[in-house]
Amino acid sequence: MDLWSLVQIMFRRWWVVVPLLALTAWCTIALTDSIPPEYEVDGAILLVGPGVDDELADEVGTNNRLLQLSGSLGTVAEALGLTLQSQATRAEFDQRGLIPEYVVGVDSRSPIMQFLVAGEDPDAIVATMDALMTEAEAQLTLRQDELDTSTEDRIEIQRISSDNEPTPGFGSRRRAQILLAAVGVVVTLASAIAVDALLYFGRRRRQRRAEEPTGGPDLDDDRSDGAELSLFDETLLAELTDEQTRGDRPTEVTTTVPPEPPRRGDDRDAVRRRLSEPVGGPERTS
Repeated sequence: MDLWSLVQIMFRRWWVVVPLLALTAWCTIALTDSIPPEYEVDGAILLVGPGVDDELADEVGTNNRLLQLSGSLGTVAEALGLTLQSQATRAEFDQRGLIPEYVVGVDSRSPIMQFLVAGEDPDAIVATMDALMTEAEAQLTLRQDELDTSTEDRIEIQRISSDNEPTPGFGSRRRAQILLAAVGVVVTLASAIAVDALLYFGRRRRQRRAEEPTGGPDLDDDRSDGAELSLFDETLLAELTDEQTRGDRPTEVTTTVPPEPPRRGDDRDAVRRRLSEPVGGPERTS
């Protein structure tokens, strides 16, 4: 079956296709409206290194710490990202009632860390974002404390965007709508093909019945169609079988042997005995 045949079936069985497509559209809208939206919030932090002394600042030409960002800050950001994405940190967030399915974006050549949190509860999303940034600051402080880093040489964290409002996302609704619409179209096509096939075979059966002869019953046709034999058919079949059996049975041939004429010299009693014996009896003695 090609595409043109499907189009012909859909136009021919429009009274099946149109109601099913309308039902699909109604179900898609009604069910997807009941799906709650998925909110998203993003945030970012910046790692800032320590400043240089006055002599080095004179050589560089500035003492602005933002203009003195070194390449090692990207490595520190990547290390913090691995810590925040570990299973231990996610399990801790889950125990605290926060959302453990967050995303941390880090580039080893950039001191910027990006976060993305999504969920159905806007309050939980905001709390998770704040907890992520707080955890990044705590992990950075812990690493520097373990290295006995002085205050002047410490790396600091600046929150770039931490107070963003959650925005509703309708990605889950769109996916549900696409899925329901695809299922509805498939069911509609299958139903139209099934109805078309049933009507076709029904029409063919009526045509065969109309073309059948109006004479006596045809036993072969009844048996081929799987129909039960009537009482008349069973009696006729028995008679045909009996005639065939009798025709195949060999016919017994009965021969009559004429009596032997009396011989000369035999007395009358012997002749009477021979004549009175049945055909095929014991041999006669002269």
